[in-house]
Amino acid sequence: MALSIASRLARKVFGSKNDRELKRLRPFVQEINALEPQLEAESADQLRARLAQWREKLSALADPEEREEAMAIQLVQAMQAPFRPEAYLNRERAEWLRRVEEQRQQGVVRPPQAADLGTPVAELLDRLAQSLKATQRAQAAPTRRARGRRASGSGR
Repeated sequence: MALSIASRLARKVFGSKNDRELKRLRPFVQEINALEPQLEAESADQLRARLAQWREKLSALADPEEREEAMAIQLVQAMQAPFRPEAYLNRERAEWLRRVEEQRQQGVVRPPQAADLGTPVAELLDRLAQSLKATQRAQAAPTRRARGRRASGSGR
């Protein structure tokens, strides 16, 4: 029992081995994640060439930890470049907007009209209000009956 309490206390203070390892790797992960937008901006051929270079350099290293560290350092060094706002363009959204605009110009999609916006919402709100009133009436009805029974049932 004492050993388990001591080990739990040590784990709380120092963290588990896994927690310590994650803490050690967290800076590398953050640097790699920061490079994602720059990698997205590169073409497939550029990425293949970069991957081939990394594989050559990493194959010379024997220790897996050295490989991971070298790869992280290589990523950071390779991606240090001046800020380019166009690299952060949301390509999916831009492509979607382009397609919608094409369809709008062809008449497939039209902008909503004022009449389209008002009617369904108003009908929905009216129906919700009617439903709420009906529910309130239904809930109030049994209490009236119960009061009437108590009043007429007191003479029995």
